[in-house]
Amino acid sequence: MDKNGGENGRTVKTKVPEVEIQVFKKGEGPIKVFKSSLGGWDQDRLELRGILNEFGFESVFKYDPATGRGDRIHFNPDNGKSLTSYSDGSVIFLDGDPKAGPDVQEEKQSGVAEIEETSKPTRRHVTTKVPEVEIHLFRQGKGPIDVFKSSLGGWDQDLLEVRDILDKYGFKSIYAFNPESGRSVPIRFNPKNGRSILPYRDGAVIFIDGEPKDSLIKPVTKILVGVAIITILITLVLKETPEWFKKLNFSAGGFPPWVLACVVIVFTRLRKRTKDILKKFGW
Repeated sequence: MDKNGGENGRTVKTKVPEVEIQVFKKGEGPIKVFKSSLGGWDQDRLELRGILNEFGFESVFKYDPATGRGDRIHFNPDNGKSLTSYSDGSVIFLDGDPKAGPDVQEEKQSGVAEIEETSKPTRRHVTTKVPEVEIHLFRQGKGPIDVFKSSLGGWDQDLLEVRDILDKYGFKSIYAFNPESGRSVPIRFNPKNGRSILPYRDGAVIFIDGEPKDSLIKPVTKILVGVAIITILITLVLKETPEWFKKLNFSAGGFPPWVLACVVIVFTRLRKRTKDILKKFGW
């Protein structure tokens, strides 16, 4: 064994783990494809600070050529290595934001100075993004009749405003919907606040199928058509005009029985439909 501890003077070489990196700049590229060795104690960390300095980036993000930019990749400020680990031989797509030029930096510095001078007594306002979902709305499986974004409400801002959708589109109920398999379970909501029972995540795409409210015109029309057909058939079958049919003359100023029957049916349906509204006024 030699002085260095090797047998017969042989030295053992180990392969340094490395990854293939494809670098994009603001979604354009790739501007460069290269291989980079991994560092750290377990040799699974990306030398991120070196990439930032080489390409003049202020920050880098995970990137997918199909879907676009993902989460930001953070690094340890002490050693410049990424906090995320990577496997040997993997292919990494990075998208970088270039650093601001000297002119932009001077404008920012002058703007900051002006803000410090002019807005010392003013209050700071912090704006937060309201979580929202994209809704594809169908009516009885047909559509979509509308595609829109709706903000989420509730304490955790993850509940859908179901009652607003029902009132706006005239639905009596809505269901989870799949364009391929059709209607699924109903989307239930809290009757006190009108928000959904189940939570939804920010940015989700939701397919909804609505069931329209019952129309008053259709059943009344069917009743009138049915009464008219029966009256015509009786008139055609009988040779002489019946006495009760002669009483249908409106010139006498009276109301025939069939008109009163239709009025009673319409009033009954209106009372059922407006029961909740009448309760509000104490009727």
